[in-house]
Amino acid sequence: MGFMPVVANNSPVRPCIMVGGWQYPIVGPAVVGRMHVGCPLDDCRKRGFWYHPQISILDKCRFIGKHHARLQLDSTGTCWIEDLNSLNGTAILRASTARREPPFYFQRLSPGRGYMLVNGDLVALAFSPHRGPYVTVSYRT
Repeated sequence: MGFMPVVANNSPVRPCIMVGGWQYPIVGPAVVGRMHVGCPLDDCRKRGFWYHPQISILDKCRFIGKHHARLQLDSTGTCWIEDLNSLNGTAILRASTARREPPFYFQRLSPGRGYMLVNGDLVALAFSPHRGPYVTVSYRT
C-alpha cells in the first residue's frame, strides 16, 4: 500500500501534497515521514505503525521522523493534518490576524490534534522557532 507520485504539471491531482516537485494524491489516510526502506517493519510495528510512510521524504540528516505526520480526508473532503508526536515538530504557515510584523507566522501543531488544511497551505516538517522550517510541503486542492 502506498502512493505513487506524479510529476508536477499545470493540472494538479486534487487534493494532493507537493513534496520536492512531486505530487502525492491524497485518497485516504496517509502518513508522511522519513524514508527508511532498509528498516525492519517490526521496528515500526513496535511504535504502532503497520506500514512504512505512504509519503516518504529523503532526509539524510534525520530531522524528519519515520512517521512524522498523518494526513486524512473527512467525509466532506476536507484535509486534516496531525503531528504524530514527532521529535522536531510540525507547523503550518498562517497569516497573522494581529497588526504585527511579520504578516505570517508558523503555527506549531500540538501532537495528536487535527488541523484543517486549505488550498495553498505550507506545512513545515521539523520546525524550530529559532531556525525555521527544515522541509516544507504544500497542500493543493
